[in-house]
Amino acid sequence: MPAGARVDSITLRSAVLELVPVGTSEPEVARRLAERGIGQDSLSQYFPPDSTGKALVRIEYDRRAPNIVQRSFGIALLFDATRVLRDIKVHEWLTGP
Repeated sequence: MPAGARVDSITLRSAVLELVPVGTSEPEVARRLAERGIGQDSLSQYFPPDSTGKALVRIEYDRRAPNIVQRSFGIALLFDATRVLRDIKVHEWLTGP
């Protein structure tokens, strides 16, 4: 996402689909996410598909940010039996003290 862009579940889903469109293989999804820094810091992580074909990208809030309430995102990547991406669902939640 560009700096200063509005980030919500809709814009994040669009950005992820630009990076990894439906039809992308799981190894290519993992590679592209790693190139974008997912899993390279303590605020994000990629969990490969489980036996049902569901993978997860978790993006946590930055605890150093001054806001009391923070937003976190979970991105479910849904793969078919051949490990090809078929859909993306973005979940957003608020955290705070």
